[in-house]
Amino acid sequence: MSSVDVNQDRSVIRFDSDRAGPGAAILHLDRTCDVSAAVSTASEFPDAERFDQIEQLAPGFRASRFYRFDGGCVRWDFAFDHNASATEAVAVGDALRLIPRQELSDRLSETFVGEGL
Repeated sequence: MSSVDVNQDRSVIRFDSDRAGPGAAILHLDRTCDVSAAVSTASEFPDAERFDQIEQLAPGFRASRFYRFDGGCVRWDFAFDHNASATEAVAVGDALRLIPRQELSDRLSETFVGEGL
């Protein structure tokens, strides 16, 4: 991880990669997102719609992946070095898990008695 910027309206987390280069992936957490240029794709998360927007495959991979759900949007922006494969986006994307707020709160309560979100 190279930087984290969190505020009330949005959060941005930038990730460096030893394979894809500095700033290879940027995770955006927003209330809304514009998916007008993206293509709807099957989502691995039942409560979220997924959209992919591929800008460039080679040299260097450039793309965005969106997950839209009730109350927000998660967007991955990928900008890989010229020698990095687009398959690296699969590994980065697999690091993300979306769970409902209530489930997160329940898990925290189980672990940290009396705590919640």
